[in-house]
Amino acid sequence: MIGTGYVGLVSGVCFAKQGFSVKCVDIIPEKIEAINSAQPPIYEKGLDELLKEMVSTGMLKGTTHTEEAILNSDVAFICVGTPSKESGEMDTVWIESAARDIGRALKKKDEYFVVTAKSTIVPGTTDSVIMPLLEEESGKVAGKDFGVAFCPEFLREGNAIEDFLKPDRVVIGAIDDRSYETVHELFDWVPKETPILKTDLRTAEMIKYGANSFLATKISFINTISNMCEALGVNDIYEVAEGIGLDFRISPYFLRAGAGFGGSCFSGDTTIFVTNSQEIVAKPIEQLFEDDKNMDINTEVEVITPNQGTQVFAFDQSTKKSKMADVHCFTRRWYKGLMIELTTRMGRKLRITADHPIILYDLELEGINVKLASEVKPGDWLIAVTSLPLLKQIRTIDLLHALSGTELENFIKIRPHDDSLIHLYPEYIKHVPKSIFKHKYDIKRKNYMPLLLYRYLKTQGHLNIDSKKLRLFTTKGKPTYCPAVLEVDEDFMRLLGYYIAEGWITIDLGRKDIPRERIGFAFGTHEQEYIDDLHRILDLYEIRYFVNTVENTHKTIISSKPLAFLLRDVLKCGTRSENKSIPKLAFHVNPKLKLAFLQGAWSGDGAITPLHYKRNFMYEYGTVSKDLAEGMSLLLQSLGIIPSIRYRRMKKSTQLAYVLRISGIQQLEDLKGIFGSQKQKTIEKLIRGYEKRIKPCGYMRKDGFVILEVTNVNTSKTADYVYSMETSTGTLLTASGLVSHNCFPKDVKAIIAAAKKANYDPLLLNSVIEVNKRQPLRLISMTKEVVGEDLSGKQFAILGLAFKPDTDDIREAPAITVIDELLKNNAIIKAYDPEAMDNMKQIFGEKVQFTESKEVALRDTDVCIIVTNWKEFTELQPNDVKTLMKTPIVIDGRKTVDADTFLNAGVTYRRIGLKK
Repeated sequence: MIGTGYVGLVSGVCFAKQGFSVKCVDIIPEKIEAINSAQPPIYEKGLDELLKEMVSTGMLKGTTHTEEAILNSDVAFICVGTPSKESGEMDTVWIESAARDIGRALKKKDEYFVVTAKSTIVPGTTDSVIMPLLEEESGKVAGKDFGVAFCPEFLREGNAIEDFLKPDRVVIGAIDDRSYETVHELFDWVPKETPILKTDLRTAEMIKYGANSFLATKISFINTISNMCEALGVNDIYEVAEGIGLDFRISPYFLRAGAGFGGSCFSGDTTIFVTNSQEIVAKPIEQLFEDDKNMDINTEVEVITPNQGTQVFAFDQSTKKSKMADVHCFTRRWYKGLMIELTTRMGRKLRITADHPIILYDLELEGINVKLASEVKPGDWLIAVTSLPLLKQIRTIDLLHALSGTELENFIKIRPHDDSLIHLYPEYIKHVPKSIFKHKYDIKRKNYMPLLLYRYLKTQGHLNIDSKKLRLFTTKGKPTYCPAVLEVDEDFMRLLGYYIAEGWITIDLGRKDIPRERIGFAFGTHEQEYIDDLHRILDLYEIRYFVNTVENTHKTIISSKPLAFLLRDVLKCGTRSENKSIPKLAFHVNPKLKLAFLQGAWSGDGAITPLHYKRNFMYEYGTVSKDLAEGMSLLLQSLGIIPSIRYRRMKKSTQLAYVLRISGIQQLEDLKGIFGSQKQKTIEKLIRGYEKRIKPCGYMRKDGFVILEVTNVNTSKTADYVYSMETSTGTLLTASGLVSHNCFPKDVKAIIAAAKKANYDPLLLNSVIEVNKRQPLRLISMTKEVVGEDLSGKQFAILGLAFKPDTDDIREAPAITVIDELLKNNAIIKAYDPEAMDNMKQIFGEKVQFTESKEVALRDTDVCIIVTNWKEFTELQPNDVKTLMKTPIVIDGRKTVDADTFLNAGVTYRRIGLKK
């Protein structure tokens, strides 16, 4: 088994259970060590016990050596991951690596060997990617020297072992009979009634994707029914779904209302943690639409395809660890219906549509469970992460790089700490273009030059000064300098914390009415420790400032456009209290630097609050910025600190404040230095006086996450925009690190991308709702394929107006869309339906001629479109069409008549799904 993830390890253990000797191969030594120690690196019900049994009996072993495993086996299963690229396409990098490793091992193997892919891959991958690499690396021929097969898995998370040991079918795609028989022998143990299907490679691959896509489509379908139920006043969608599912042709499985493809689920103010460059930003999901100026807007659903590289914090449900996930698209639509707000004892809140699936933790099963938001009840447990994926560490901030291409760049000047520009003057002065800088001698006299000139000279190789020696400024005279490169250390992070807590940026007019940008910090005069530390850091950076003290407030003011640019535009810290946000780099530094930032922020806006007659205490932090509060909460959780969040209106404030509270003696001890050295002594004294170490309530710690008890479930009606974000994991982190579902399967996304690459747009998989809207228009496009684009003046017979036979109900009837589109094209329409014409007249009135029979409708028309398959339309004969119509053209939307009968009689016949 090449790859020991969800598929590889479960399959390997189950094959071992059936008496096969199994080698599990992985490139990560820690995973192999865990497997050989009978400690599964993933969680799956029953896997722990079965792995222990198989390892103890010697039937299963792990190894990092592919060659060794191949040389001592008869069949290899490729079970490596197939992640999604930003485009949605399947990334074959691990498939290719596995194929190459196996191919190199095959070179040394004399016996016949079968390579079987089990990873979920788009049709064509086995024979166009895997097989050529095997042949290239081994120097052997597939089908002659070795076999190739594809055997898809159909495992449900939580039931994977049972699904493997009791499969409802086995599918084996193979290049030849010998390959098929070899793999078939591995499944001799399955019950006799279990079908074993023999196919070619591409068919087997497509069966897997088709199955996944169909299950997803059933979810989207029932969502559409759910929306219809609400519109039509039907009381209970679950009763409807139950009634549908009792049809043996349909079955109830996956026929549950939920958020489907592009399902818009979150309220607009839901905080997400997103990046489209390198750093994570906490922002409301609705802002994604405001940020993107190239939004492709549909009249009902607005969709954004994000910039390449856009990712979010997400959650891997199999490993129960947080990770970065690729964002495939954002959607927004107008929603009128029920919203559910879930609140936990720790104050975390999540507001979503009622049909959105919620990821919960099941205490009894010690695993993940999924419910619809409308089914969640107090006592259920939400999941919030306490560890974050390892991100690229940011050690310096290079303002020269950040300024590149900005308008501000044109006004920036650089000056080194020493006299470098003066000393090097003879070497570069002859290369200074007048178009960039005319006053060359000023460089030698004043030891500065424009940033644009510096870039030009450096790019051309005429000037080389370490950028760490440079300072940036904009004004002449006595300027305020800002370092061109800043080290991300404790001083820098604490400075950011002070700014988040007590800082602001204003723009006013200076001399000659030139706008100047000022950064200010305001502390109470009693907070001398923080004032001294702020001034020390500014002095360290040689940033000039002036002080203004009014009554009990001490203000530190800095006039610097480069520094304002750094705080506002580069780090996205905000400019005033209500729009403050966690700095972009806050999640990209080590725990020591995170604590330094928190110390700066909490020293400014935090407090030590006594409790229970001063016998206990807690730390509090207040802000009116929701993004800041939830970003701060996640940052604390990444350090293992679980704050609660409270919501209140402060005195004389019209804005809702978010108050983070930290309690529990262990957490208080861990953060005893968060308010600086002076208050730390007070905190240590309070800690020594603690009488009891009470176990925290409201949450339980797990490995890498906590679970938070739901206390309130509030339902309300709304008429507003709602949003979704589709990611490669099907999850994202929201609202202080809560794990949220987004319901867009990676496999379906990959098959969509593969289909589009093959010049086919699979509308059904993009959105069932969109298909329902567009499918009737397919009848119009087929008509135009036959008679041409110009439908003006052409006469049409529309047979069938009700949405289905044996009713007069026209609500959501496809005929409405068909007629409406024909009228837009200036066509002439005659329509007939046994029961629904009166209802349809209320919509179209005299725009359409309603006839008393199908024969009258057909007479002298150019095209007949059958929309509803009433029984009397199934009795239509080719001769009727040829006799009555001007031109015998039939567009059949329901497979109402027999295609061969009409085509053989010389009728031009088109039907959806029928080849021309």
